[in-house]
Amino acid sequence: MTRSSVALDDALEFLHFGFREIVREPDRILARRGMGRVHHRILYMCRRNLELTIGEVLAILDVSKQALHRPLGDLVRAGLIVAERDAVDRRARRLRLTPKGRALEEQVSGMQREALGRAFAVVGEQGAHAWVEVMTSLGAGKTAAKLRAAASKRRALARRKQQARRRPA
Repeated sequence: MTRSSVALDDALEFLHFGFREIVREPDRILARRGMGRVHHRILYMCRRNLELTIGEVLAILDVSKQALHRPLGDLVRAGLIVAERDAVDRRARRLRLTPKGRALEEQVSGMQREALGRAFAVVGEQGAHAWVEVMTSLGAGKTAAKLRAAASKRRALARRKQQARRRPA
């Protein structure tokens, strides 16, 4: 094994064990509610991106409709998310966290933000920046492009809504 192979194996181990630690307690909290990581990802994306459509969630999470259907239904039935018809495009349904959903998302993601904050405090600003660069190169750049596209759609929709309200009846 070459030196770089050893270093890459070490990096994979660090990724595995770091991920295990950052999801351990949130997983326990969600499991007590009969939920898992996909539920957390949906809650997180709905908090970060107000009024996403179901189609936008599918694109951002890169999952099929079938993979999203059950966990999204669980979240709606639990009163954590509401799905409302869009005012302009009646075919689209916009997702919004309820106060209960926001509280759960804050609890589980808050733990993860605290863990990242502690780690970044140890490695300093330069280390934190390097970590972001590595994660971006591993695929977050694709997700960011999807998020930008979703935000652009939302802005265009908001403009259409505003224009529709201005038109005389």
